[in-house]
Amino acid sequence: MKRHELEQVLIKMQKIEGLSLDVRQSGDTICRVWYKGILIGRTKFSHGKIKDRDVRSIAKQLCFKEDELKPYGKCDISNEEYLEILRAKGRIIE
Repeated sequence: MKRHELEQVLIKMQKIEGLSLDVRQSGDTICRVWYKGILIGRTKFSHGKIKDRDVRSIAKQLCFKEDELKPYGKCDISNEEYLEILRAKGRIIE
């Protein structure tokens, strides 16, 4: 996975109502994910090439299966489907 593909995932996540991201740039990109003020996930990734093992970790930290992360960024998985994933994993309760 390339860095810009991961950035597309983060951009899409920002469009979900109730979901907010706190993204900070340092030696790495650090991202915390909030849903209605509650921290539901956090991840970090380097500014360089993102290795496969890092993609697995990032996907898990953002509550995706590894094979769902890239399709989400390409809009093959909708925002509502992502919210359903979060609900199923108990990360958000409504």
